[in-house]
Amino acid sequence: MLLGRWITAGLLLCCAMSAAGAQSVFQMPTIFPQHRQALARFMDAARRGKVTEAETAALTGLKLMPKDANWNYNLACLCAASGRIEEGLAYLRAAVECGFLDRAQLAGDRDLAPLRSQPAYQTILARVDELKKAPPTNPLLAKAVPSTVTMGQEATVTEANTQWNWAPQNGGYFETRFALQRPATFPAYKGPHAQLVKELAPAANCAGLLYVNRDEDACQVRYEAFPGLTPVLYGDEALRTNTHRGYAQGLFQDALGAPLPALVNATSILTRLPFWRTLPRALTSDAAQATLAATFAANNQLCLYDATLDLTPKFQGDLLHAHNPAIVATAALSTPSAEGGNAAQRDIAELLLAAYAVMPEATRNDMLRTGRLVPTMQRLLRQHIKGAADYFSAAAHPIAFDPAAIDGEALLRDAAALKPEALPPAFSLSALQETKPVPYVDYFDATGGDILIDTPTCVARTHRTTAKTKSITLVCNAREHGLTYRWFVVQGDPAKVRFNPRTKDLSLMTIDVDWHGARTENDRLLRRVDIACVALRPDGTASAPAFYSLRQLANEARVYDKLGRIDTVDYTPPKEGKQPYEDPALTAAKDWRDIYSYDRQGRLRGWIRLRENAKNPEEIAQDFEPHGLRVVTKNRDESPKTVTRVRYVPRVNQGSDGIAAPAIELLQSDAGTPFEAPKR
Repeated sequence: MLLGRWITAGLLLCCAMSAAGAQSVFQMPTIFPQHRQALARFMDAARRGKVTEAETAALTGLKLMPKDANWNYNLACLCAASGRIEEGLAYLRAAVECGFLDRAQLAGDRDLAPLRSQPAYQTILARVDELKKAPPTNPLLAKAVPSTVTMGQEATVTEANTQWNWAPQNGGYFETRFALQRPATFPAYKGPHAQLVKELAPAANCAGLLYVNRDEDACQVRYEAFPGLTPVLYGDEALRTNTHRGYAQGLFQDALGAPLPALVNATSILTRLPFWRTLPRALTSDAAQATLAATFAANNQLCLYDATLDLTPKFQGDLLHAHNPAIVATAALSTPSAEGGNAAQRDIAELLLAAYAVMPEATRNDMLRTGRLVPTMQRLLRQHIKGAADYFSAAAHPIAFDPAAIDGEALLRDAAALKPEALPPAFSLSALQETKPVPYVDYFDATGGDILIDTPTCVARTHRTTAKTKSITLVCNAREHGLTYRWFVVQGDPAKVRFNPRTKDLSLMTIDVDWHGARTENDRLLRRVDIACVALRPDGTASAPAFYSLRQLANEARVYDKLGRIDTVDYTPPKEGKQPYEDPALTAAKDWRDIYSYDRQGRLRGWIRLRENAKNPEEIAQDFEPHGLRVVTKNRDESPKTVTRVRYVPRVNQGSDGIAAPAIELLQSDAGTPFEAPKR
């Protein structure tokens, strides 16, 4: 069977045009991830010639999306090729009724050959010709119809003006279209620093800018105080599906599909125990969501998320995984509570709206045309942190912005004076080469390695290798010529960070970071090393920063010997003091301590795993060889004779709230029967 034919013909079409059987487009955030999983299983099975597995995946996809033409078509091909003629005809008929109207494909696909001799096949072709005159409609495939809205008046997200973008690489997202009409006049500005704004820009307005509330107005931004600012509301169906809450799920566009600038306020915290987290932490725990956030930022969508609860001593913060400038994280560090966080988010949002309002029209137009709303606002905030020595100091780059630490008046003066040529240069950051940890040798949690996210403005890793130094080579890419780059440590010990430039302009940089571990500063347990990169024009104009973040794990106490080799890793809770919280998405609690040994040539011999409180005497001390296999028996010279593979399984710790005590613990067991130890 030529399975590759219906992969190409049916499956790839599915990515581009498939439609859900769901009644509402607003159900797609739930359906689409499952659809992608079924799609991946289907493609894999098809390529391996596993017909039964492919059919199971296709049936899963069809259950999710019963009106999808391509799932029906692929099932028709499968049934026909396996001799199930009547089933094949039924699926083919359904595919046509759902919109599969490619007559040439139907006539030329060899997988459908067994169906073509059937009288019903000609009836199906006749139906194709009939439907071409009036193609079946599906609300998920129909183009969004823009709603006409006067700037400053409410704009509502509905099924009619919203469509689903099927981009498979980042999980898909909504696109909502508004045709904004400019009123004859705007009312007076009544936002923060009103007198100063009146002096700087008498006609200050937020024409063309949307305000999107996704926290059910918890932070209560006074959007009516900003002339021309258009508040976005959500219709009944969007409310029923909770489309109005949480992190941003879509872009806003004009009638032609060009992005509309928007400021988005979102819910502060996700509370799914044990994986509770603020949205800034969530956006660096999920690679797909991080990619979406970067996509939205590149399309002038400025998202504000409160990070207060991840930055307080109560929850043993700083718990954030990475410094992510695709969003603006806010925090009330002087009043660390949910209520304080809402106020901080409101004040930062209003300050940024004021900055937009006073900006010269030519500057604003150029900023939006080139997709630089987010980096411009990021730079303005960071240039006006009170007490920061300069833009290249650590103090200028907090991971979250506290309004009490920002000189609002100076920020607005600079926004009003900003010229188009002084907008921040744009560049992207990417990882070119790096050291990699070895699973079940360097780490034992099944987390998929050390990569957290890779976006144009944030490369984030976890220090999982037991090697003292994590090395990475980063490259800066920019369309603008003549840029040079500056790298500096924002969080971490500069003595433990080494920069090794590979090019004169510093666009290619190898960074070596020694293990820091968790450390306390200002009553907060810090878990990251953050390194900023800033692009500079010859005239000194600086970009917004991009960051490399290296996350340390607070449940690992490491000791290195004089040669820099790992000596001990203690995963057990401290005998005194409070057990540090660690994100269960990164690591699980463990009840052992590993002590490493080396041969005369300095090669890793293996490690001894000690459990002081083990109930089984055999688990008190266990030997492991250097590949992570448990030693069962030894030769006379103490070298491994027989070994066994080891399985590590996470288990929910019943009764834990995931904060005061670890919510997930890692269990170890042998996997399979012992076998002869591999030769070194």
